[in-house]
Amino acid sequence: MRLQYKTAVAVTLFTGSFMAVDMAAEHFTSLREGMESREQAFLRNAERVSHLVDSLLRQEAEVAQAVALSQTLRDALRESGDRLARLDEAARRNELESLERRWQESPPADPFVRAPQTNPVARSLADLMASRPGVYGAIFATDRFGGLVAATGKTPTFTHAHHYWWRAAWADGAGFVTFDDRLLDGSGGDYALGL
Repeated sequence: MRLQYKTAVAVTLFTGSFMAVDMAAEHFTSLREGMESREQAFLRNAERVSHLVDSLLRQEAEVAQAVALSQTLRDALRESGDRLARLDEAARRNELESLERRWQESPPADPFVRAPQTNPVARSLADLMASRPGVYGAIFATDRFGGLVAATGKTPTFTHAHHYWWRAAWADGAGFVTFDDRLLDGSGGDYALGL
């Protein structure tokens, strides 16, 4: 009887152990498949979001290109650029530095600061901004030397040609829609993507 008891216990333990290992293997397989399924779902969602972001960025680029076609904007940019182009390199640099100093020293209500915010181009930029609430933090336009021509608010600087994103957009006069890699906009403290 003792041998039968030991044999029964051994068979029970072996069978129980085998069942436990089998159940554990099945459980881990199920977990792995569940994780793979979640990973595949995550990747599908990431791809959908990626396509959505791409579509939104393309739409914003199209808006920027449409704004750039405005004859009022083109005339204002040409006039400002031509005025500066008549100066020799040193005089132009001095003029832009002088405008930058004045911009930095002037309060927001100063007529010099208000002028680029109240001209016809600025009004059309403000209309665009108002038509799409929450999309734009600020919109501004500069001439070919980076000097401010129009803005929806006081920009941190008057001249912009020293910024990498401005040079990329200027593209040696060809004009190019660019998205910069700023995450936190220093002027407004908000997260931003420069266009």
